[in-house]
Amino acid sequence: MMFFKKRREKAQGLTKQKQEITWSQWLDLLRAVEKKGIRCEEWNDFSTKCPSGMTAESDYLLEKELANLETTLLKKSVKKMQTAFNECMEDMDLFILEKGLLDFKKEIAACFFFQRLEGFPERVSSSIGDQVAQALRQFVDDFMAYVKKMDENGTNDFLEDVIYLCRKAKLKKYVEEFDAHG
Repeated sequence: MMFFKKRREKAQGLTKQKQEITWSQWLDLLRAVEKKGIRCEEWNDFSTKCPSGMTAESDYLLEKELANLETTLLKKSVKKMQTAFNECMEDMDLFILEKGLLDFKKEIAACFFFQRLEGFPERVSSSIGDQVAQALRQFVDDFMAYVKKMDENGTNDFLEDVIYLCRKAKLKKYVEEFDAHG
């Protein structure tokens, strides 16, 4: 049974991975991902490889660079989610919202990539993980407060379906699960 569990975890990207690259290569990948987002070619190498030769002094640089990247990725993810929500409301198309919620969840998972890297400094992983989780919790809390307000004010079927989809996504629970795995 352990074999199947490890295989499933590997397929889902849940196992810790140790693949090393130089600091220079890693920073080049970081810049590309920051510019292009998580759907770029460089994402796979960046999110699965750890810079070699890390020292206590390099932890500070790593944390600073990663914090900037995470801020950029989160802003893009939140903006995409907000755009999907607004387009759904304008076009009265629930599919847009459903796809936006699914994409947002995938991007949340991507934001926690560093938790799966073997050899990644625990202090940096914990610090960045806390920052990412806090920012995501704030957005999800604000978003769900808006949905709750809509629920109090709305009575049409479409609005009820929008509210249902937002609650069904369980974004808050999803963020907490990733935060707990850190």
